[in-house]
Amino acid sequence: MARVLVTGVAPLPFENQRKNYALNNRTWLIAKALMEEGHQVCLLCLRVKGAYFDEERLDEILFQKIHANLSYYSLAREVFRPKLLNRHYRDFRPDCIVGAGTVPSSYAARIRTDKPMWADLFGSLLAEAQAKAAVYDDDFYPAFWRRLEIMTLKRADIFSTVSIPQKYAVIGELGLLGRLNKHTLNYDFVRVIPICLDDEPFSHSKIVLRNKLVHEDDFVILWCGGYNTWTDVETLFDGLVKAMAKNRKIKFVSTGGAIERHDEMTFSRFINKVKQSRFSEKFIFSGWIPTQDVGNYYLESDVGINVDRFSYEALLGARNRLNEMMKASLPIITTKIAEISGLVEKKELGITYPIGDSDALAGAILSLADDPARLKRYKENLANYSLQELSYKTLMHPLREWVKDPMVAPDFGKKVRSDHFSSLRKGQYLARQVSLILKKEGVKGVIRQAKKSIKGLTKS
Repeated sequence: MARVLVTGVAPLPFENQRKNYALNNRTWLIAKALMEEGHQVCLLCLRVKGAYFDEERLDEILFQKIHANLSYYSLAREVFRPKLLNRHYRDFRPDCIVGAGTVPSSYAARIRTDKPMWADLFGSLLAEAQAKAAVYDDDFYPAFWRRLEIMTLKRADIFSTVSIPQKYAVIGELGLLGRLNKHTLNYDFVRVIPICLDDEPFSHSKIVLRNKLVHEDDFVILWCGGYNTWTDVETLFDGLVKAMAKNRKIKFVSTGGAIERHDEMTFSRFINKVKQSRFSEKFIFSGWIPTQDVGNYYLESDVGINVDRFSYEALLGARNRLNEMMKASLPIITTKIAEISGLVEKKELGITYPIGDSDALAGAILSLADDPARLKRYKENLANYSLQELSYKTLMHPLREWVKDPMVAPDFGKKVRSDHFSSLRKGQYLARQVSLILKKEGVKGVIRQAKKSIKGLTKS
């Protein structure tokens, strides 16, 4: 069995937390899959600020011995630094390193070691940076996040992505960095590990909606999680009010909201639209709720919704909320763009509609609100769909196999020429200089300059 150092993001799903993000789940399922294989795992997590209920009482470093072979450190941002990670590396002496997410992987890349490294690129950081730059009108984000991604791409020996499209994007990035070279011709750098589900089913522990926030016979559309930079709140709002105008039983319930220190503008735009609407009382905002209550909202709703604008993030990435809805057998209405939307359509687990088409979105809502038989059919399809196909035990297979015999990439430690463009520019500069000397002094001048250069090199 191997000793595996894992870097990721906290809090983990079983902790007492205010917010549960997709990468937190991914971190936990990676660690859990390796722990269950019998490997000794040291899990170092960057703690997301604002995700715990009582952060004032948290120390900078929290340690838990979760299992005999899993040690977990929740580290405040102030101490999640290469110096501390290197110290843990020296103390733990792992056989390999696994990064859960691009940012945690970029920190793992700075650990001073020649041990093999797997980087799980959980969605495209570069595409996400582009979406944030557009929302905040600031190209700082692509420039900053690009450095983190490059750091990871240069160091890791093998990668995983959440979709097949993202796999191809990463291969292109590796090529630009010179890693598609003579040493790696027959080497597959990238595996695909879609968003995974834990095997724990949702259970209804208490009533949270019916006869509390909505009437028993209302048709409840559920939004769950953050309103991120790629969320099309304009189409979401327009589609909802068009449907509400034709069916008074439709209610929109939202958990989650603004994503602190990442995107607080998208949700604000949506709220402002709702406040000015004649249907404002039909929009219920529960905010960020304890993780243990999320399942109750899924189980008491009629349909789950996801609305994306066009972005490369959506095209390359995934949607954790859709997987969670599928787990709860909650029929789905989603924009047709992310890879998982194709699964929803193919398996008849819900309805997909074109990007930016609020009429189609309203039509999808009404078709389910007005047709109980169709809604029931989708629920049955979801119940019969094998969630084993989405289980972490199935989907983490590539990572588990690699950790059994981790190896560095064929180009590790090799001198690989990756400065083609800078060499080209140098060549163009020299050609230009020769051309100028030819015009001024002729061939003799070029020869004279060449002799000076050679003499200078000899002296040095």
